[in-house]
Amino acid sequence: MSSKQAETTDSQRKIILHLHSQGKSYAQIGEIVERSRFTVRSIVKRFKGGKNFNSASRSGRPRALTDRESKQIVRKVKENPKKTSTEIAAEVKHEFGKAIHPMTVRRVLHEANYSARVARRKPLVSLINQKKRLNYAKEFSNKPISFWDEVLFSDESKFNIFGLMSPLPLEKAQYRI
Repeated sequence: MSSKQAETTDSQRKIILHLHSQGKSYAQIGEIVERSRFTVRSIVKRFKGGKNFNSASRSGRPRALTDRESKQIVRKVKENPKKTSTEIAAEVKHEFGKAIHPMTVRRVLHEANYSARVARRKPLVSLINQKKRLNYAKEFSNKPISFWDEVLFSDESKFNIFGLMSPLPLEKAQYRI
C-alpha cells in the first residue's frame, strides 16, 4: 500500500462494496484493491449512510482561459520573446474579450515551461573594430606551423595574480588549528 494515492474510481468503489457484501474485512479488501483499510472503511461507511456514491463536484473558481487561449498566448511569446505580459494581456482582452491580469499570462507561460529571463546585451562591435579583427585574423592565418609551436595558448590555463581565488574545500577546514 502506498501513501496518498489518487481518488478511487467508480469501478473500484463497486468492487469494494461487492467484496464487503461478501463478508470480507476492511484489511482484506484493502489488500485486494491496493488501498488502505481506512479508505475502504470510509467508502463503505459513506454508502451505508445513504450519501451519494459518486464523487462530489469540486468547488473552486474556473480557469480564466481555455486551453486554446493558453496555447495562443504561448504562440505569441514564441513569435516575440521580448513581449511583456502586460502587452499580451492587452492583446488577449482585444482578441478574446477577456480582461485578464498580467500575472495570469505569467502563470500560463510558467506552466508551458517558460521562465522570465532578461536577455544579455550583446556588445556592439563597430565597423572599424570589425575590420581590425578581420585584418588581425588574416595576418595570423598565413603563418607557418613552426610559428604556432612557439605560441603559448593561455585560454586553457588559470592564472591567479593575487593568491588562491577558489574557496577551500570543507575537508581542509577541519584540520586547521
